[in-house]
Amino acid sequence: MKNIFKILTLSVFSTLGALTASAQDSKMLVINLNKGHHAAIIYPNPAKKGDMVKIKSSAMIKDVEIMNVIGTKVKCEQNKRLIFSDWILDLKGQESGTYLAKITFDDDKVIVKKILVE
Repeated sequence: MKNIFKILTLSVFSTLGALTASAQDSKMLVINLNKGHHAAIIYPNPAKKGDMVKIKSSAMIKDVEIMNVIGTKVKCEQNKRLIFSDWILDLKGQESGTYLAKITFDDDKVIVKKILVE
């Protein structure tokens, strides 16, 4: 019985590891393994100056706030209709550097992701 439990446990962790690796490789797939926590992928990252980047998330995005590394807000966009979870972000006018994207979801949970602009 213990051996069956070990095999089953290893099988589940192997599958989860493969799914997570797949999500990191493709940068398109978002898998929320922890209920209650949200995830988001920003690509391309690093982005070229003047590019548009896409934010793909595990839940509905309410708004995105872009700040430089010293905390000054440089851009803020709201999803007033709350009808999608993917977000296109226009970085035109942003200088090269490191920015932080504060992503707020429809349930008011917040994550912060780093964006590099070359």
